[in-house]
Amino acid sequence: MYRKLVASRLVPASAEELADVLQQPFCADTVIKDETRTLIRRIVLPDGTAAIVKTYRRRSLYDFSRESRTRFRAQREFDALGYLAEKAVPCSIPVCWGYGRDAQSGRFESLVTLEETGVVGLKDHLRSARADQRWVQPVAALVRRAHDVGFYHGALAPRNILFRAGDDSGRCIMIDTPKSIVFRRPVTGTRMADHDLLVFLCEVNNVVGDAAVAGFLARYGMQAADIATMVERVRSYRAGRNTRNRMRAEFLLRKVLD
Repeated sequence: MYRKLVASRLVPASAEELADVLQQPFCADTVIKDETRTLIRRIVLPDGTAAIVKTYRRRSLYDFSRESRTRFRAQREFDALGYLAEKAVPCSIPVCWGYGRDAQSGRFESLVTLEETGVVGLKDHLRSARADQRWVQPVAALVRRAHDVGFYHGALAPRNILFRAGDDSGRCIMIDTPKSIVFRRPVTGTRMADHDLLVFLCEVNNVVGDAAVAGFLARYGMQAADIATMVERVRSYRAGRNTRNRMRAEFLLRKVLD
């Protein structure tokens, strides 16, 4: 049972209508991922549109109490995706978020987004036999656009970008944004943008090598004199959890001072 459900202004359905859909029993064939603490499944919205429900379940009392006083993970992602959508940055479109408790899931929080069809995770695309360089331009433009509107992703990685690999449309979108931070000014050229690029390109480099990294940075708009330096940084970059947490703490402070 949902204790709170907030609907996006980007979709026509009300919170009450969405709650009715979300609380209906569901079939096993609608489930995409079923793990101890995460359930991802498909639903059909009142207007017939397909959507994805991501539920974080069996949350501890400590985590649930702490986030109820700040912001839930689902709420952070809902707000971040709403910001990107309003700024015309391609992303998964948020439908609603909410939290509650029931016998099956315990304490839970959920995020609903519209389903994107015909796309694959960029991580899977890079590792496939069909991979080519067509992803570079649209993905670089996507990341640059996000940085230009003051958006630091915080967990930018190939798995968090969906890419339409089957045609020349270059369609790609950002997903999975609960660690993001939104600034009033562009973050392009700042430590925030550099950190996003390092995390993303380190994984890209492990799969496709330096040439693709340099090509990405050129299409991102980085100056030629800076590309070689960034490629070297990508080669040597190794970030553990402590480093990521330290960087996030720094960037949150920068947001306060922004």
